[in-house]
Formats: sequence, structure tokens, C-alpha cells
Amino acid sequence: MALTKIGATLGGSADVIQVTQSSHGLTLGYPVKMTSSGYAHATADTAANAEAVGIIIATTTNTLTIALGGRITVDGCVPNLTAGTVLFLQVSAGLLAAAEPSVVNQVSKPMAIITIANSEMLMVQQRGEVVTTGTATIADGSIDNDAMANDAID
Repeated sequence: MALTKIGATLGGSADVIQVTQSSHGLTLGYPVKMTSSGYAHATADTAANAEAVGIIIATTTNTLTIALGGRITVDGCVPNLTAGTVLFLQVSAGLLAAAEPSVVNQVSKPMAIITIANSEMLMVQQRGEVVTTGTATIADGSIDNDAMANDAID
């Protein structure tokens, strides 16, 4: 696999690399991660799979152009959503979307924001957050006056 930096005009002003990866099977507009054997689709189903490095903005059978960050203006990569919409990595391989993963152990990873619907987005690299539960269940009647007496709030 060879990495080569190419001009910044492809895909807007995104910082891009061109990669040769035989029979990669990857899809235009999908986020990708690094693996020991090259690039693969990134997903928000686990922390390891959510380590996205970029978005595919051009592809042939054996080559990929990957935007690493910046302004992306490639048809098929930018959803037709309102400007200001934050786009998240999805649980299954696919385009970025406004739906934020919210199930325990999934990863909430914002990756871009729409600037012009169906035309332009700004990709930003950020760490994701593994979704955890922040709720507690208290059985009815399990807290009585004696239990509260030590921690009473005036």
C-alpha cells in the first residue's frame, strides 16, 4: 500500500491522500479506519471500529482518495440536510448521518457539519465517546427516612 499526498482541489479544500489498495471493496462517501492490512469501513459499533481516519471521496477498483479533514464538496458524500447539522459515524457501514448512536457500548463520534445541504460539509477529526448508562434504578420504598437522615438537605 502506497500513500501519496495529492493536490487540495479534489473534494473542496480537504486534506487528501491517494491510496492503492487492490480490490478494496470500499464505498464512496463512507468513513474509513486503518487496519493491519489497509483501510476498512469505520463503524460506531465498538471503540476500535470507530477510529475513523477519513472519508472516501473518490474510488476505483484498486485506488482510494481519502479526505482526512477540511471542506468536502464531492457529490454522493454530503447528505441533503440543513446547514449546521452535525454528522455522526454510524453503527453500520454507511454515510455519515445526523442520527447519533445512543445504545450502551456504541460510539458517539461527530465527524462533520453540513455547511450547504447536499453540496458541502466540513470534516473535523474528533475522538468519539463510548456510550454508557448514566441512570440508576431505585426500588420503590427502598429509601426511607432513616436512610435519608444522614444525608438530609436543608
